[in-house]
Amino acid sequence: MQVQLLSKTYRRRGSDETGIREARELVIEVTPKYEAWFQQMNEELAAVPSRNAKVKPTVENIESGAVDFKTLAEETRRKMQASFEKGQQLGQSRAQKTRGAKAKTTRGRSTTRAKK
Repeated sequence: MQVQLLSKTYRRRGSDETGIREARELVIEVTPKYEAWFQQMNEELAAVPSRNAKVKPTVENIESGAVDFKTLAEETRRKMQASFEKGQQLGQSRAQKTRGAKAKTTRGRSTTRAKK
């Protein structure tokens, strides 16, 4: 039986020194079954994009195909349209408020003067 001890390397705060910490949980019995499992896990982890991280829309990523330009353009178009519509609604609601306020202040007053 072959036992492999894994250790964690870490960096100490405020210095460039590194340390090694060994833990019981990291003692592994290396068997053919374990090696097959470990190889399979490495392949699966390498195939999956890292934690569903959003890829930044850079020129390099667009050129490599990691980011779809047409999808980005459509998303930007939708956001701009939604922002425009929100601004239009805000402007209309403010215009109605000012019209309503003017109508309230002029009620009961004569808008035309009587001639003498």
